[in-house]
Amino acid sequence: MLSFVLFAVIMTSTPGPGNISMMILGQKSGYLKSLPFLAGTAAGFAAVNIAVLSGAGIILNSHLGMVMRIAGMIYVVYLAFKLVITEAASDSIQSKSAFAHGLLLHPLSVKSWTMSAFAAVNFYFLTSSFGGKIYFIAVFLVFQVLFHSLWCVSGKKISRLFYTRKKSFMFRISAALVMAGSILYPVIKDIYNEI
Repeated sequence: MLSFVLFAVIMTSTPGPGNISMMILGQKSGYLKSLPFLAGTAAGFAAVNIAVLSGAGIILNSHLGMVMRIAGMIYVVYLAFKLVITEAASDSIQSKSAFAHGLLLHPLSVKSWTMSAFAAVNFYFLTSSFGGKIYFIAVFLVFQVLFHSLWCVSGKKISRLFYTRKKSFMFRISAALVMAGSILYPVIKDIYNEI
């Protein structure tokens, strides 16, 4: 079980669309105003884990998996763009759509599906029982929320370095490019390999 916990820590703490989104939101609006988005990402990632444990992870190797990767790529690029262009916290964080934006992030993220499917296969001893499945979902959820929160708080701390509007915008542009690049390259590579 310790090996699974270490795997979950490493996978949820590394840069990806969720963590980078939270960093940008933290930089713009702080932790408390980012909570609706965080709640959405937590619910979305829990849904991915439940789907994978129910056998839906097999779609990654199908034509539907390719459609999902393309849809995810489009969504992450859209979300990165939205995070950059919205200046006021009320435009992006306090809106009713913040939870929905967070909810869609992980189900449309190939990293989330791959991470969950890899863990489910490689830690089969854990996922073969109902209690083990609950543990699997809970551990991923706890560390995902923890590290999304830490990335958000770090974004707020970083914002003190970027005290002018122009510097703040440049920071968001840089983070959004990393976020978009993290999904564009692997998906475009997969499409190229399919052709």
